[in-house]
Amino acid sequence: MTNYSNIRTTAIVLLIALVTACSPSNNEAQTSAQEVNENAGNGGVETIEETMVVYMTPWCGCCKVWADQSEEAGFEVEIREVEALHPVKEELGVPTAMGSCHTAKIADYFVEGHVPFDDIKRLLDERPDARGLTVPGMPIGSPGMEQGDYRQAYNVYLVGHDGETEVYNHYPEIR
Repeated sequence: MTNYSNIRTTAIVLLIALVTACSPSNNEAQTSAQEVNENAGNGGVETIEETMVVYMTPWCGCCKVWADQSEEAGFEVEIREVEALHPVKEELGVPTAMGSCHTAKIADYFVEGHVPFDDIKRLLDERPDARGLTVPGMPIGSPGMEQGDYRQAYNVYLVGHDGETEVYNHYPEIR
């Protein structure tokens, strides 16, 4: 017999963790790219030639963290705050079931959600015939969703022009 009370409690705890991670008051994980560059002389971070345009709602804290981390990883970032992301996702061809809280565009690709930056760099190096990359949902421990040393297992998917997906990279759980 399933104990629905435990399932409900677990779901509430996860929801609180996600809301906390995405709240604008989550300043601990936020370090500006300017501070990183001033303190580390850019630390030899490779600069990416294409500008990444990040579409996000103005109230999403984890989206801002991910955008800041993108700059720290060497991407030039232009943030476009929008009230509704659905039209952007639809225009870029993000499958509904593969959505997340923010959408970016770089070169001819979309980057949906909390995709790790090495995977984006690999995408730009390999230039596959595809629409883009996605990390559906908001996995704990993905870039912008850090919660200490814990990371949920999650996949990065490559989305083809036909909407079909394949695993592009897998990140195992870390406890």
